[in-house]
Amino acid sequence: DVGAGQLLRQSLVFGMDNAVTAIDVELPFRGVMIGDFVRTARTMGLQRASKTLVREMLGVDYRFRRELRKQSGVASPPSVVCQRMSATEMTLGDDTFDGAFSFSVCQHIDRPELAAREMFRVLKPGGLAYIELHLYTSLTGSDHPLLQVAPRQIPSWGHLRRSTPFYGKHGLYLNCWRLRQWREMLER
Repeated sequence: DVGAGQLLRQSLVFGMDNAVTAIDVELPFRGVMIGDFVRTARTMGLQRASKTLVREMLGVDYRFRRELRKQSGVASPPSVVCQRMSATEMTLGDDTFDGAFSFSVCQHIDRPELAAREMFRVLKPGGLAYIELHLYTSLTGSDHPLLQVAPRQIPSWGHLRRSTPFYGKHGLYLNCWRLRQWREMLER
């Protein structure tokens, strides 16, 4: 799972029937642990570490995993190997995995061609890569934080329309690639 995120959503689901390795530049906290907070603050900044700590203290991760176990009928969450690394510089061996997947991550990578090259490098011959893209030109392509809590406050394609206060404003780093760029890169 390339860019697994804090909740490990896809990793945990796929891990029910598969061995899963999840990578991300920021690993999930292991409960409310000061070491995890300090590590995240050093690598990702104090704001990101604080956000993760608050989410952990509110029990968001715990409730997600509990509901996943309930809905899937499993007694304990699947084991997922988590490693901190960049999608563009994987330290994983060549021809290691049967599959690679990445959900709405590549738009946040400054050099997505390197990430794609790395994903294909670690695949075994005949392996499959699934890369889901959140296009910059889509209705919600800005990833603005308001889209999570008050999506109706942002006008349709506000990040692309100069006449709106949301023009060019993003919540996270975005490479702003268009569909044509993704197609050309993936075909190469």
